[in-house]
Amino acid sequence: MIYINDFSRKFEIDLYSVCEGSPYGSRIISYHTAYHGKKYDFLDFWIQRDKNSNVVCAFCRYYSTVIICGNSYDKSETENFVNMLSPSSILCDSELNLTFDMNLLIGETMACSRLLDAEYKPQYEISKLYSDMSNLKSVYSILVSENENKGSLPDFESYFLDISHRIRHGVSNVYAVYDYFGNIISTASVLSVSKNTAVIGCVATAAEERKKGLATAVVSYITEKELEKNRTVYLHREKNISIYEKIGFETVGYWNEFSKMI
Repeated sequence: MIYINDFSRKFEIDLYSVCEGSPYGSRIISYHTAYHGKKYDFLDFWIQRDKNSNVVCAFCRYYSTVIICGNSYDKSETENFVNMLSPSSILCDSELNLTFDMNLLIGETMACSRLLDAEYKPQYEISKLYSDMSNLKSVYSILVSENENKGSLPDFESYFLDISHRIRHGVSNVYAVYDYFGNIISTASVLSVSKNTAVIGCVATAAEERKKGLATAVVSYITEKELEKNRTVYLHREKNISIYEKIGFETVGYWNEFSKMI
């Protein structure tokens, strides 16, 4: 059975119990934390219980994106429920073996619990951004320029409203590498955090600054910061980018991202 958020303390405990320690669950917890579990038209949470009332799976809908975390005991119920939400995209672990009539992208889930001995120090400054529109617009421009599938990115206003809200509530951070003139030339983000888990993403470097080790440097920097907080750091790799192994990431599974056919 699937149960919607009733805003009780018990629901919150059950949601966190199935989500903690998972990169998918980290995202769900971050949204719950950022919006205080309150009722919004664009945000919902559900949990799935097995026949013994044990919580086995959690669901989060943020606008038209659905994130699934756990080990669903009823595949048919899960697929029917998610289809009923009419999402434009779905993110989940490949081990759930779910099927939807949508485009499917598969990639590696990577994790790092310790940095390798090698240190990557850029010749430029790395710093954390605050919810400043001008700096985040520069970051967004780099993300758009590197993203081959531009349709997978939201418009800037949607990106800014989402990330700035999560930055203010301490569940996301955006980092930037600056050149000597103060221009942002590389970026990476902590997309979500929970007690034991952090998820890194949105790694991109301006085209004219690539192959200088900037992405390696900023990801190493962020990973070290999160490891110091006793968190396992995850990322979802789409392309075969070798820098992550050099830092200390290992493949621990695979992710599925379903998206509406255009």
